[in-house]
Amino acid sequence: MYLSAAFILISCILVFLFRNNLKQYVYRLIYGDYHINYLNLLFRKNGYLDANYYSKSDLYNQVSLIKKTLNNDFKKKTDEPLFFQNIEFGIGSRKLISLLGKPVSCDILDLNNRKVVSLEYYIQPNNVVDKYVFYFLDDVYYFGEFIFNKVTENVSNQVLDSIMTKYKCTTAENNELILQNSNGNNLIYKDLGFRVSVSYFNQNHNSVLELLAEQHVFKTKVKSSYAYQLDVQQLSF
Repeated sequence: MYLSAAFILISCILVFLFRNNLKQYVYRLIYGDYHINYLNLLFRKNGYLDANYYSKSDLYNQVSLIKKTLNNDFKKKTDEPLFFQNIEFGIGSRKLISLLGKPVSCDILDLNNRKVVSLEYYIQPNNVVDKYVFYFLDDVYYFGEFIFNKVTENVSNQVLDSIMTKYKCTTAENNELILQNSNGNNLIYKDLGFRVSVSYFNQNHNSVLELLAEQHVFKTKVKSSYAYQLDVQQLSF
């Protein structure tokens, strides 16, 4: 009897002392290595990681790109499927990893109250600069992107020529090409001068719509924080 009581007491003490590690283990078991719930718990324990893994500007720029694409009048229509790496939108991180293996890197992007997880893969094993990236909101894949380091002009030309040949396009406007099909899938080629990106998203996807709304809230909040009153009576003209 005393032995059982002592065992229970010791077990309770160990659980209390190692409760954070236990919680981390349980979260990893339930959600997987790249779910936002597990990553938030993991990075919160280390201030260095927490500071370096959250990037607000990248997600803001991504959502701005989506918004500009939807408002662009020079989109070209295609009947071809538009899927990033032939993977349909909506799958979770575990399903992606079962298809492609573990990513070489992950990151957390933050916009107002929403957090997105990005999983990065190298395009070629011997090339650690060029990569392709999958983005997940609430562990749902909604946006994919190729990123090419623009070492020479030839890199941009090769990427653009390959896209134009596949989708039978003849022109690009201002170093940009936007394709859209009847399912609402979009492909955006952009030459940014220092790098080239090719992005994919579905304009009707819930995650895309949620992030567009979140960006609007964020912009409104930022504008209100800079609001001030000008007293013209104090000025001499």
